Amino acid sequence: MDASGIGGSRTSQNDTAAKVVVQRVDEGQLLIDNEEEWLQFGRGFVVYICFLKGATTSTVAKIVDALFACNHLEDPDSGKKASMAAKLKGNALQFHSLIMKEEGAALYASLVTQIQNTAEQMEKATKGKTITVVAGVYGNRQGLKFSSSGPNALNLTF
Repeated sequence: MDASGIGGSRTSQNDTAAKVVVQRVDEGQLLIDNEEEWLQFGRGFVVYICFLKGATTSTVAKIVDALFACNHLEDPDSGKKASMAAKLKGNALQFHSLIMKEEGAALYASLVTQIQNTAEQMEKATKGKTITVVAGVYGNRQGLKFSSSGPNALNLTF
């Protein structure tokens, strides 16, 4: 990973070779054999990885070095910030690009409202299809449990 953040390793100025999302978890289970063998684990990290064209073993080495060098990942009590805004600089994560909490809350409320309105319109248009929208509270601690038939993680940039 490089100064562009914990989200990628670059092969050149404009080419991203890998995207990485790191999720801190208190516990989890991972399906090993695609059918029924589950591996259970405690506090740690789930690492989502996607290798893109241009990725090499050098890309892998950069990712591993960054994961083990990042001070943020060593401290189980760190990560109380909006982690998706993190940029890796040296061995530390920085959060300088975060919007003020009040502005973020207003934008989040607008996002939720627009999603709810669009879901209602789609329900009417598809007759019989139910779309459930559940929203958390902006800025609250993340508590989330889910099961996925993945890989279904998307990293979208706007």
